[in-house]
Amino acid sequence: MKSSVVAMCLFGLAGLACSVQTESAPTQVNRQPIAGGVWAPDSTNVLGMFAGTDQGGGMCTGTLIAPNLVLTARHCVAPSLNDNDHVVCGDSGFADPYPGTNLMFTTDMNMSQHSKNWNRGSDVRVPSDGNDTCGFDVALVILAKPVKDVVPAVPRIDIPVAPGELYTAIGYGNTSGTGFDAGGRMMREGLQVQCVGSTCPFMYSVQSTEWGGQTGVCQGDSGGPAMDADGKVIGVVSRGGGNCSNPTYGSVYAWRDFIIGVAQEAADVGGYDPPFWVSGVSDDPNPPVEPKTPGESTEDPQGTACGIGRGCPEGFACFASGDTTAGFCTATCTSNDACGGGLSCDKSLKVCLDASGEADAEAGGCAVVMSSEDGPVRPVPWLVGLAGLVALRRRKRLASY
Repeated sequence: MKSSVVAMCLFGLAGLACSVQTESAPTQVNRQPIAGGVWAPDSTNVLGMFAGTDQGGGMCTGTLIAPNLVLTARHCVAPSLNDNDHVVCGDSGFADPYPGTNLMFTTDMNMSQHSKNWNRGSDVRVPSDGNDTCGFDVALVILAKPVKDVVPAVPRIDIPVAPGELYTAIGYGNTSGTGFDAGGRMMREGLQVQCVGSTCPFMYSVQSTEWGGQTGVCQGDSGGPAMDADGKVIGVVSRGGGNCSNPTYGSVYAWRDFIIGVAQEAADVGGYDPPFWVSGVSDDPNPPVEPKTPGESTEDPQGTACGIGRGCPEGFACFASGDTTAGFCTATCTSNDACGGGLSCDKSLKVCLDASGEADAEAGGCAVVMSSEDGPVRPVPWLVGLAGLVALRRRKRLASY
C-alpha cells in the first residue's frame, strides 16, 4: 500500500547518497561519513563497495558474511525507478540488479581507485517476493573469488533485534574532495535500537522486515552493517531522515531464510563447507581454538610427569606418593567445578583427584609436593603440602563462549 510518508533515501548508485563519477564531467555530491564516528581499522569484514554503471558509478558499503558472500543494500546493486532523492513507501521500487561483474569491493580502510585490494562480484541475489525500497532493501553479492585473510562476520539470524539493544554502525562515507576517492571506514558505538517493525512511529514508515536506529548514519554508509555487542550483524542500512537522523535498517533476522539459502549457494560456488550459521544458529558450536603462543606447549598438563628438573605449570601442583620422588601434575582447585575429566576437588589438599584419591589413572596419590626446576622433588607431609598450596597461584578459568 502506498504511504504518504517520505524519507530521504541513502541511495548510492543513482547519484543520491554516495560520490558519483561520470565519464565526461566528474561531479561530487557532498556526503558525510558516519556522524560522530571514529576510524575502524580492525573491522576488515566491512568492505568498501563500488558499482560501475553507464552513468559512471556509485559507492556503498557491504559486509563479508562468508568467504565469497557480501551482504549489502538492494539500492546499492540496482537502479531505483524513482527520479528524485526521496522514498515514498509503496511507490519506490527497483529495476533489475546490475551485473555482478560491475560490483567491486575492497578491504582497504580508505577506498581509492589506486587500491590493489579490489574483489570483483560475480552474481547478485535480491528478494523475490517484493520490489519496494521500504521493506525489501537487502541484497547479497556472490564474489568471483573468496576474500583472503579476512574473517567473515556472523549474521545474527536466530535472535530478533529488541528495542533498546545497543549496536555499532560501521560504514564508508565520502571524505575526499573530488573524483573517485571516497571516505574511510568509520564506526560509531553505543547506538540504540529505537523500535522494531510495526512498533515504530508511523511517520518513519518502518516495515515488518525493518527496524529503526538512533542516529549517526549518513549518505555513503548505505548497505553498511549494524553490529550487536558480540560483533554479529543485525541490520543493513537502507534509508533515513535529514541530518543523519532516524536511520532505517533491513533486519537480518527477518531475512534469515533468504540469507541462508544464498549462503549455501555461495559455498557451492566457492567450493567450501557452508558457514556454521546456515544451520539456523548464530553461535558456533565448534569455535576455532585460539593459536598458542610460539613455544607454548599444547599438551594437557593434567597427569603429566613431574620431578627432578621438571616442575608443573601455573595452576598445577606435583602430586606424589610419600615413598617416591616421582610425581604427576594435577590441577589445583577450590571446588568440584574447577576439575574436569571425571576428577573431583579434594578440599583438604585443594587439588583435583579421582574417586580413589589419585590425580588420574596413572598417578598415585599420597602427598602434594612443591616441584622446582632447581632441585629434586621431595615428598612432604600433608600439612606442609597444604601450606605450600596456599602459595600456588590458582588456575585461571575462562568462561567459554
